[in-house]
Amino acid sequence: MLSHYIKMAVRQLLKYKIQNLISVVGLSVGILCFSICLYCSRFINGTDSCFSHKERIADISLYTSRGDLYSGIPATLIEHLRKQGFDEVEDFTFAVYPRKRSYNVEIKEGKELPYNDLNTMEVDSLFRKIFTPRIIQGSWEVAANTPNAVILTRSLAKRMFGESENPIGKRMMLTQRLFTAPKTTPRTGGIAYTIQAVIEDIPLNTSLSFLEKLDMLTLNDSEGTLQFSDRGNMTGGWGFALLHPGKTAQKLEARFHSMNLKHRLYDEETAITASSFGEKFWNKSIAPFFAGITMVVGLLILLTGLLNFFHFLMGTFLNRNREYGIRKVMGSGNRQLFYQLFVHSVVIASIAFLLTFCLIEIISPYLNFSLFDFVLIIEKNLLFVQTAEYMGFILFLCMILCFATVLRIRYIAIRTSIHGSEIKRHKHGMRNMLLGIQFFICWIFVSLTVALYMQAEKTE
Repeated sequence: MLSHYIKMAVRQLLKYKIQNLISVVGLSVGILCFSICLYCSRFINGTDSCFSHKERIADISLYTSRGDLYSGIPATLIEHLRKQGFDEVEDFTFAVYPRKRSYNVEIKEGKELPYNDLNTMEVDSLFRKIFTPRIIQGSWEVAANTPNAVILTRSLAKRMFGESENPIGKRMMLTQRLFTAPKTTPRTGGIAYTIQAVIEDIPLNTSLSFLEKLDMLTLNDSEGTLQFSDRGNMTGGWGFALLHPGKTAQKLEARFHSMNLKHRLYDEETAITASSFGEKFWNKSIAPFFAGITMVVGLLILLTGLLNFFHFLMGTFLNRNREYGIRKVMGSGNRQLFYQLFVHSVVIASIAFLLTFCLIEIISPYLNFSLFDFVLIIEKNLLFVQTAEYMGFILFLCMILCFATVLRIRYIAIRTSIHGSEIKRHKHGMRNMLLGIQFFICWIFVSLTVALYMQAEKTE
């Protein structure tokens, strides 16, 4: 019977070619836009999920006497907490804000190439224990015991040296003096760094460098913040604590309060606090607004596409009353009718999703967005998987629509189905309601477009 149902579905598709084409294309474009919007929303909501110890990490922060939160902490605070020792904490680490640096990189012996504006984050040797970056080449232990050690990300190592060349041991010459460098460092830099390891790329959705591509890490940096003589009077980075299993950030903060721990910064005593990893990021950043806006936009796009698709599909089903009446006379039951309609829906939805997958394959090279320093790269394979998940949801909605159609047809008399009846035309309430919803959605899009244009003009 399945082949018979498929044959009937194909026959119906060929009977209304133009209407089905418009319906399928509209649904495909709607699903594509919805998938991209929801990809962005899910990507943002998955911030820091790449870190295996996420639930055990606590943010270390400082509050002023007025209750204001500092955006960062000095490196000396983590050094002080390490000396104290806490039963709740396994280890502490400090990471400096990512900053742009320029280097001359030794590609081959006697040959150097300039690389400017490499996004660099200075860390201490315990960074790996807490954030567990995956080592591809080299050794973290060697880097932790080497002055001015550099750890490249995979993408930067590939860009610099290609696939075949081994970057371990190559030199990188700093070409510009950092503001934290010793006074003996020339303005042109000239300080040598050595590549000691290569790690897997750190995802863009981390609170360490949100939507900013991180190119490299440095350890034991003679020019950096961790060895800066005045590091105690600047909030140059973030502090993190790796908690023992079963311990929480609330328990650690309670310990800070019980010990009345204070840290002197800018000539005032500041309170030391601990919070769950990422909590400060979500409270202070605009990421939740981006996630919410993209989700709402995606849902509106999908709703518009589904309204048109299901309206047409329902009309197609209800225009076949004569066929359904004849099937009843021949002994066909509600179950067989449901299977027939559902197979029809599955065939149309499958064609729509196949077209969506083709569109994703075509436009995937262009799904890289950048605004100022923010970068978003949409991974094609992950977008395929997420779109397949939405396919299951839409097929479930098709199943509900087919079930509702069968219930309606069930109460129509066979004589009425076959011979038809004079139906008094009313004001097309359903059609007008659907058109009103679509008009409202279009109005929202126009308003957002105008607002975005005005904001862009203001920014310029």
